[in-house]
Amino acid sequence: MRIMEQKSAVNPRASLIVLCVSVWLCSLSGCAVAESVYVQDLKGLSWTLTNGTYTNTKVKIPSGVYSAVAGEDVLKSYNDIDMRYISYGNWTYSLEFAEEIKDSRLVNLTFHGIDTISEIYLNGHLLGHTDNMFVRYTYEVGHILQDVNQLVVRLISPVHAARTRADELTARNMSVPPACPPVSYHGECHMNMLRKMQASFSWDWGLAAPSMGIWKPVTLEFYEVALIRDVDVAISRNETHWNMHIRVFIDSGGRQDFYAELKFYAIELMEEPITISTYSKQKLSWQNPVITFDQALPIENVTLWWPNGYGDQKLYPLHFSMKAWLNRNGLNLRARTTSTKNIRVGFRTIELVEDAAKEGVGNYFLFKVNGVEIFMKGTNYIPMHILPELSYDENQIRYLLTAVKEANMNMIRIWGGGVYESNEFYDKADKYGILVWQDMMFACAMYPATDDFLASVRTEVIQNAKRIAYHPSIAIIATNNENEAALVDNWYGTAGDRSRFEAEYRE
Repeated sequence: MRIMEQKSAVNPRASLIVLCVSVWLCSLSGCAVAESVYVQDLKGLSWTLTNGTYTNTKVKIPSGVYSAVAGEDVLKSYNDIDMRYISYGNWTYSLEFAEEIKDSRLVNLTFHGIDTISEIYLNGHLLGHTDNMFVRYTYEVGHILQDVNQLVVRLISPVHAARTRADELTARNMSVPPACPPVSYHGECHMNMLRKMQASFSWDWGLAAPSMGIWKPVTLEFYEVALIRDVDVAISRNETHWNMHIRVFIDSGGRQDFYAELKFYAIELMEEPITISTYSKQKLSWQNPVITFDQALPIENVTLWWPNGYGDQKLYPLHFSMKAWLNRNGLNLRARTTSTKNIRVGFRTIELVEDAAKEGVGNYFLFKVNGVEIFMKGTNYIPMHILPELSYDENQIRYLLTAVKEANMNMIRIWGGGVYESNEFYDKADKYGILVWQDMMFACAMYPATDDFLASVRTEVIQNAKRIAYHPSIAIIATNNENEAALVDNWYGTAGDRSRFEAEYRE
């Protein structure tokens, strides 16, 4: 591997021409080329939504029951109350679809977000249950798929599900306050029982619209052995070099250990790709497959990323290409063994300074980026819409973050009673130099410390950290919104059992 001494050493256009010529020569000569993972997105198809009395046969994913039934009418007048019946019933999404690929060894059915409590069936087979709208659920379904398939998602009323879980804890003589919001909110009770957008049961700034639906994409992933799911790049520096500590997180539904080879391209930073061949002779475990490596770059070859108002936001494209196979003799020709991932990273250091104040009272609380103290100017960001399926609109995200930039802000706090934001949101924050104070999705409440609840939260945190951590805009991840204040200041009468609640908070 050679590192560029001059940034102009690589001509991206010339590289593209070479790549195109290579593909053309392969097609002429019939050379063996491993095929790529194929993703079939089910968003363009017409789903059916029904509760037994109401039926809509033209629903598109992403979707929520409120918006499918009445658009945004819940925002009008007293409709937050008059339309509450929607959240009290159970609803079913169904889809008939054809399988696009016939020659794949493994097929994942992946729900990137279901809000919230559901059962999923494919061709009459129960695939599983969901209970966390912030979690991606993946099922290997290659053995179930047919030429024409029936997919059914049965959603349970979040209001009734929350009450049922609270009653179960009460039967065990356990309380997890607050039980209900103030009467003036006209909200619903026990929002802390469910891993869903906490504000959907009401908040001091907004209405109650206890949402449910398939609020993120649903995809079929056709592949041979494994695929890249996420990439994390932790960036640090010393006096002479930047270092990228890279972890490539892999999914494999085949339940077999496998071989893999990874190629890493950084066309603006390195003249040539590097190959990680550690696992071309040594198998990766299918249970938690990760390829980890480090890449150093001379400081003089890198342009810094700065917050808005302090400099430019230079982003470097990184490309990862992985081949995976089972047979020690190598790849199966024409099998879907190649998986790719593209991200953009920025090089910056960031530190939170909490030193004792020179004035002698309290501590400082400030951020340094690239060694420079940053005066933070920003805002608190609640979900763009009370209906989660409408909160990821890319045009609105671009509009809002452009406004943040043009207002000379440099930080935005994603509030813990909403949702982890979309990839588009973090990409735009990177581009515009908007640092992100990221709350985890817990707000103004105590939470159950049952094994099932904690296991779900663990998956939620791991998945979302892997998804967003590489972004240079991520400044800090905070665990909640005001949960500690509620406990310390006895908002909900927890003082009599404070030791228990403190222990559960730490869990």
